[in-house]
Amino acid sequence: MNPEKGFYRLSVGASVLLKYVGLFTCTHADTDASGRVTHIRGEVKIDNAAKAKGKIHWVADPAAGHGTFRVELRLYDTLFTEAVPGQAENEGKADEDKNKDAYLNVLNPNSLRVVKNAIADPSLAKASAGDKFQFERVGFFCVDPDSTADHLVCNRTMTLKDSFKKAKSKNNQKKKN
Repeated sequence: MNPEKGFYRLSVGASVLLKYVGLFTCTHADTDASGRVTHIRGEVKIDNAAKAKGKIHWVADPAAGHGTFRVELRLYDTLFTEAVPGQAENEGKADEDKNKDAYLNVLNPNSLRVVKNAIADPSLAKASAGDKFQFERVGFFCVDPDSTADHLVCNRTMTLKDSFKKAKSKNNQKKKN
C-alpha cells in the first residue's frame, strides 16, 4: 500500500482533492486476506481552495437494498489510423496505379470498444434516446435508440482530448523537417 515514487493518488498518509468536496487525507486502509483494500478511513477538510497533487472522484455505492445502476457504453474512436486514409500508400503514384482500397489497410481495429457493465449514476435511469450527457474524464455521450427500460446504451460522441489530432500534428511537423 506504499505508492511508488511520483504516484499522487489516494494512499495512507497522503492527501488528495475529493472532487466537489475538499481535501481528503487517508489515515487507514483495511484489507482482506488477499491484500485487496476493502475500506478506507480518513479526514475531510471542506475547502474549495485546498491544494493537492492528486484529484479523485467516484460513483458512490447505492443505498442499502438498491442495486448498482449499470449501462452499456459504446466508445467510438476514429475509423482510420491515418488522417487521410490511403494517402501514404498512394503518394507519388499515377492514378491508374493507386490502390483504390488502400483505406482498408488503415481501418482502426479499436474504432469501437464496448463496455457492457459500466457503473453509472442512478439518475440516468430516466434517460431517453437522444438525451445527451458529459461523463467526467470520459467524454460526451448520447443515449442510443437501442436502449430499453432495462438496458441503457450510451454512445460516446466525443472524447475530452483528441489524441488523433495531436498525433497528426506531430507527423506533419516531422514531414516539414
